[in-house]
Amino acid sequence: MNGIRHDSLRRVSLILVVLLCANFLAPKSPAGVRASTDLAIGGWAVIADANGDNVRLREEPGPSAPIVARYPEGTTVEVLDGPVEAPEDGSLWYQVAVDALSGY
Repeated sequence: MNGIRHDSLRRVSLILVVLLCANFLAPKSPAGVRASTDLAIGGWAVIADANGDNVRLREEPGPSAPIVARYPEGTTVEVLDGPVEAPEDGSLWYQVAVDALSGY
């Protein structure tokens, strides 16, 4: 009886280790969003990899900052400054200009 309990404990431990390792190996990004962090200040960039969604231009850096405008993939933006760290979550943001509007 004690041998069966020991084998069960060993199996449960192995499963927990595998699940823990899988969690660390899975790619992570906040809210499923990824953006380039190697933009050239004063240069130009093109909105890409937004999965067909519009990208939000915000007044300040941070995911809860007010939205100024929305732009589709393929829109060209001028990179003004950055990266700037958002105070609420530490995410990195670039200040950009699009059609005479600027934001993050």
